[in-house]
Amino acid sequence: MAKLVKCQILALDLRGHGSTHTTNDDDLSSATLAGDICDVLQALWGDDPPYIVLMGHSMGGAIAVHTAITQRLSTLAGIVVIDVVEGTAMEALSSMQSFLRGRPKTFTSLEGAIEWRLVNRQVLCWFFAFMRSAQ
Repeated sequence: MAKLVKCQILALDLRGHGSTHTTNDDDLSSATLAGDICDVLQALWGDDPPYIVLMGHSMGGAIAVHTAITQRLSTLAGIVVIDVVEGTAMEALSSMQSFLRGRPKTFTSLEGAIEWRLVNRQVLCWFFAFMRSAQ
């Protein structure tokens, strides 16, 4: 995406997912996850944030929407949500920890990662991207 437009992209590893740990990894509410995103952006850019486009897929899309409606992002320029199924995604949170622990930590190649995803029927991903126009 960064090759298509002049921007920076930031992908977050949210609490309770992957390698991120907090004082309360069990609180995976949409309000908490949205707050985490706002807090990270505040820590990165303080009172001078760039224009931001939130992007998310599945539950990530739902969290992007929840983040947008907090109105804490004064430079929010847009939001992209793909295949949002918030109810289903939120119900799946309780089993997400065991799913995430079962994934390989690394892959030897991009092709190997794609093959693992396809063989294990894990073709969906959650992501957030924050785009900043070049200044």
